[in-house]
Amino acid sequence: MDVTLSDGEMLALVRQVQTDSEIVDREVLQSTRLSRVERVTLEDGATYIAKRGTHLLIDEVDTIRALLGSPIPMAELYVADVKGESLTMLMEDLGPVKIQPTLEDAAEMAVRMTQTTPPDHLATEGRESLERLPQNIKSGIEQLVSLGTWENPDRIRRPVENIVNAASELGSGTEIRPFGLCHREYHPTSLHIGTKKTALVDWQRTYVGPLLPCLANWFPMADAPNMKACRQLIKAYVSAGGDPEAQDKRGDLRPESWAFFWQRVGAAEWWINSQINWQTNDTQDGSWQRAVERVIVDAQWLLP
Repeated sequence: MDVTLSDGEMLALVRQVQTDSEIVDREVLQSTRLSRVERVTLEDGATYIAKRGTHLLIDEVDTIRALLGSPIPMAELYVADVKGESLTMLMEDLGPVKIQPTLEDAAEMAVRMTQTTPPDHLATEGRESLERLPQNIKSGIEQLVSLGTWENPDRIRRPVENIVNAASELGSGTEIRPFGLCHREYHPTSLHIGTKKTALVDWQRTYVGPLLPCLANWFPMADAPNMKACRQLIKAYVSAGGDPEAQDKRGDLRPESWAFFWQRVGAAEWWINSQINWQTNDTQDGSWQRAVERVIVDAQWLLP
């Protein structure tokens, strides 16, 4: 579906907050096939953030509403319309980025997450859920090959098999603290330190589960796993008041290795599932297959 708001749709959205207002500028801040985010400026100088997402992201509004008033700083939500398979929201503008968040900022916000009671509607992704991911990857790859979406994936068949065989052992420790509210998109861009306000944004696909893979998301997926930096983040999390068990080994892996392993496996499963269920032209150019192959190789490298 098209996630772009027409001029008429955008005007109708902002007029739910400011009657008779006129839009003088629209600035696209983020645009993907699943969602689009814009800063909207009105003639009186007021600004808002407008976001439209597909059905995959509809649960975001429930999470935002549940977390308002929690220890986590949130952007105010003014309008939320769910129609068919789309969610459209009008939210508080935090202002342009003032500074980039530090590792210490990430650690402090992670502590706030573990201090927050997860909303009731969120799914729990415990040990059984994690241990199923490698088998989902294996069967998903074969389905993509049979559909003609993927070319020969022989270079990762053995790594995938190794990961499947290790899943049960590496599922150990999944529910050791910290286990609770997890932000699926915990990147520096999601911790927005703006000129007007700081808030944690982008709450789509939030879940209840082990925090360590969530912390691993802080580091660019396109880079090799940065073990030293992730170890520093885990240490900073504990120093900021987080659960000291975050530094414990899991499944015979150091916590940072365990975090990156399940982060990579989770990403591969999501990308494969997305290709199977929501194929578009931009999912069939080979780039998605190469991305999955890269994170699978990373995950195999992290095996004990």
